[in-house]
Amino acid sequence: MSEQQVICSIIRDLGDGSSRIDWYRDSKKAESLIEEDPESYWANDSGPDYYTFPVDLDLESCGFRFRDNDE
Repeated sequence: MSEQQVICSIIRDLGDGSSRIDWYRDSKKAESLIEEDPESYWANDSGPDYYTFPVDLDLESCGFRFRDNDE
């Protein structure tokens, strides 16, 4: 079996009737955001959703923008 990379997504309510999906490599950060601000992340029923990809797939080249380092 080949190596895999796991990423996660959380849905964020932007407060104006719209939402966006934020992508993270660090699942602990995504989980803590949901815990810290449940009003903004209410759409995440039980936490982040997880996705698995081959490790050699360049997700940034596929259009993913990861928010791990965003403040």
